[in-house]
Amino acid sequence: MSDTTTIMSGYLYKRGAIRKNIKKRWFILDVDSLKYCKRPQVPVLFADENEQPADTFIDQIDLRKIQKAEISSSVLNIDGTEHYEFCVNTKGRTYHLYVATKQEREKW
Repeated sequence: MSDTTTIMSGYLYKRGAIRKNIKKRWFILDVDSLKYCKRPQVPVLFADENEQPADTFIDQIDLRKIQKAEISSSVLNIDGTEHYEFCVNTKGRTYHLYVATKQEREKW
């Protein structure tokens, strides 16, 4: 795995591709990918056979393969609080992501 600089990281809510349920995930944006895992521990893509990883990435989006990223007008109630949607489109999938504020959505 190459040594990349983290641009942003934090919890986002993500809508599932198949079941459409909403899950809280830890996202990391670096210079060439957007990846996520369950917890904000030091995740690794491939565990060394002698070490147990803190967490592994569930998915990784290659930024070169993003066709469109857009701010949506959708607002979703998650745990009694409004969350604002933005979408990341690749050839194979649209990722629906939610954050607590409009300002946070703009940053991502």
